Amino acid sequence: MSGEYTGEFSGPYECRRCGFETQATVRATGRRTWTPRAPHESSERGAGAESADAVAEVVASRTLMFVRCPRCHRRDPSAFIYQLQVILGALLAGGGAFALSFLGMIKLASGVSSYMLPVALVAGATTCLGVWWTYRRAWVAVDDRVRLSSPES
Repeated sequence: MSGEYTGEFSGPYECRRCGFETQATVRATGRRTWTPRAPHESSERGAGAESADAVAEVVASRTLMFVRCPRCHRRDPSAFIYQLQVILGALLAGGGAFALSFLGMIKLASGVSSYMLPVALVAGATTCLGVWWTYRRAWVAVDDRVRLSSPES
């Protein structure tokens, strides 16, 4: 069971650097895949669709950090911190997957063989790229997904 929701979310936009305020419309997509709990969750639209809607709303709110202000042409200061968190988290997850797979294979084989390092590297790299690919959605194609209404005079 999987759910996907693409929608437009409207809300206020305020530049944290210069104080410029306007209305923003953000187009975002949220995805939810099957979980072991899914058969027990009931809804007309399906639990996956409801969770996908919530994920899309979170992505939309994070996306506003990466919009350049029309007045001062700068981004929210927390945008860089979020990107740094995603990159470090992806590296840590990939390093953890590498270490666990390498140590697990050593334990199973009772020693080191030639295939273990490449397999562990692939596991770590795949995990790292998967985490980064999933959480980078907030800053990809921001200009195409966000519409700021013109300031009212």
